[in-house]
Amino acid sequence: MSTHSSGRFKRMVILLIFLVVGTSLRAQPSARDSVKTNYWLPAAETVGLNVMVWSFDRYVQQVDWARISWESMRNNLRHGFVWDADGFETNQLFHPYSGALSFTMARSSGLDFWKSLPYSFGGSLMWELFMETEYPSMNDIITTPMSGIVLGEISYRVSNLILTTGERGFWRNLASAFISPSNAFNRLLRGGSLAPDARRHPEAYRVDVAFGLNGVFIDQKFSQRVPHVYLKYRMEYGDHTHPGKNYRPFDYFVTEAGASLSDANSILAIFANGMLFGKKVDLFGARQATIGLFKNFSFLNNRVYKISSSSVGGALLTRHTFADRSAWNNTLIVSAIVMGGVNSLYAMEVGRDYNLGPGMSVKYESFYSIRQSVQFYLRYKHYWIHPLSGAKGNEYVDILMMGARVFLSQRQSLNLEFIEYDRWSHYRDYPNLKENNFAVRVYYSFIFGKPR
Repeated sequence: MSTHSSGRFKRMVILLIFLVVGTSLRAQPSARDSVKTNYWLPAAETVGLNVMVWSFDRYVQQVDWARISWESMRNNLRHGFVWDADGFETNQLFHPYSGALSFTMARSSGLDFWKSLPYSFGGSLMWELFMETEYPSMNDIITTPMSGIVLGEISYRVSNLILTTGERGFWRNLASAFISPSNAFNRLLRGGSLAPDARRHPEAYRVDVAFGLNGVFIDQKFSQRVPHVYLKYRMEYGDHTHPGKNYRPFDYFVTEAGASLSDANSILAIFANGMLFGKKVDLFGARQATIGLFKNFSFLNNRVYKISSSSVGGALLTRHTFADRSAWNNTLIVSAIVMGGVNSLYAMEVGRDYNLGPGMSVKYESFYSIRQSVQFYLRYKHYWIHPLSGAKGNEYVDILMMGARVFLSQRQSLNLEFIEYDRWSHYRDYPNLKENNFAVRVYYSFIFGKPR
């Protein structure tokens, strides 16, 4: 991919185009609120999306790398794949988002999860081989579809949930289109009809919308405190304790997006985990326990840390309930990172400020709730990335969070959290690095959804 900064802008242009079209829908569903499976429509839409983006780059921005020809296509096919030098956000977030658009085009055309996978991969392959004069990107052809299917499936389900849990009015259509422009576009083509599985609701779901303050302390120094406005969205969709024979991929998922905003630094964090398969087990005396295979996506970008990963791994989820109405929930996911990135001062030798490579990750979460009045929780994430492109060595990043929540009512709570970031970088050709920072958050949460 090009090192041009237009990567972010062109994706946002396409988002706005789809959003404007999608939000032109009104709360007028067609008489027949379902459609037949269509394989050709998402293929045509994926090709059309790539051509539209390329046309904008070629004829509006007039960038050199969009001046493709039959010769440039032959050169790409002959040369093969390379590691590209695009920016961290472009490669690790906006490219997955473009993969999500193609994936959701297929899902909203009636295809199931597995049948939709080739569209995300095919759209990325088409772009890499034919839509630029630069050699195709190895990291993009992995990250775009692998992370795109996570963002795509989650946005598709949330978009449909918004439309089908109340009367379809302007604001529901607007919110649904914002979350999944591809779904909105295909609904427009069908006169408002939903895809066949759009009304398949989860057994339960819970949404937390929060705002407050996030104090970030750089290099463990109180004198370097940087206050931020903190915004968070977290959703638990489905119930992992009932993965029966009718279970479909992502019938259970957890996603969280947080933003901390200040003049000196902005922090964006997105974490998503969706269960592909699951099975109930009897383990450790837990009344409800599940083992499963999860597809995961992580993205964290701030002034000090940049970490991203697309991974797949096994999980154990347990729920203990007690006589006094207390509950203890645990989640452990151990994953192989197919492609991950982490910032590095020494990666400039390849024209980037971050390393790329595979690795491993561990996620552990524990929540202890006391009679729906107080909750204590711990979250730990560990990432190991072995760079294949950039400064050779091993990168280790740990994120530890401890928090307490006091419920003001069933729908409101106050939260206090402590977060610690640790990083160890062991390089073959450069000095090793060690960093440690922490943050303290306090925020208000509004909670809604469908209880278990």
